[in-house]
Amino acid sequence: LRISIRLPAEYGPACRGYYHVNYELYGKNATVASFPARLDEGQEQLVRDVGRAWNDERGALARAIQACPATNRWELAPGQTVTWLEQKGGGTLKSFYLRLNAPPGSSALAKARMLREVVLRVSYDGEDVPSIEVPVGDFFCNALHRREYASLPLGNVDGTYVCRFPLPFTRSIRAELRNDGAGAIVAETGVDVIAGQPGSVNYLHARWNSSRQSGVPHSVLQAEGKGHYVGCYLTALGMDGTWNMLEGDETMRVDG
Repeated sequence: LRISIRLPAEYGPACRGYYHVNYELYGKNATVASFPARLDEGQEQLVRDVGRAWNDERGALARAIQACPATNRWELAPGQTVTWLEQKGGGTLKSFYLRLNAPPGSSALAKARMLREVVLRVSYDGEDVPSIEVPVGDFFCNALHRREYASLPLGNVDGTYVCRFPLPFTRSIRAELRNDGAGAIVAETGVDVIAGQPGSVNYLHARWNSSRQSGVPHSVLQAEGKGHYVGCYLTALGMDGTWNMLEGDETMRVDG
């Protein structure tokens, strides 16, 4: 087996290609079917179905917004915290959306800083420490400025931040927004909650951490116990005015 990569000639001699290749081999006793040179009609239809679903992520997020029956508007003064969802009993927060609006006349810098200064907090089952405590912008992959995107679990569609990660809880859930900025903001929220005990409980945990250093690894996650790593959002700012950053490898060590 040989897999090769070639840069198109029209890219020119100045083009440099960067590749990060991973592979995994099956065990010696594994039996697998080779990928066919030509797909049959059933396989072709499956490929079309998957492609259609991938290309409709924006539509799926828009439908999630429409499916949130409970909507509210909140005004947050500097230093204020509002509870935008509190529910007792078991259930699952199937999806929710947030809209953040700075006061009229706010500068572009103030609107950008608002994404880091408004903090999302979610606590399950009466816990003292929130399982989610992240600036809204970082949680929704919009840390430095607003930009639209659509993915299966998260997105920003027409200025609305949407989360489709399922958030199950067995006894209660409490969701808050805290304004750490110097100016007032207006927030709009919508939720789609399914009542009843969840079949399985995999709590979503999210944390924000930062470091300002050179030549020392930045710790993304250190956790113990059973779970699934579902991803991270990484933002890097060069402090010396150059692009000489992130010239290193990501490493993960699992189960010791």
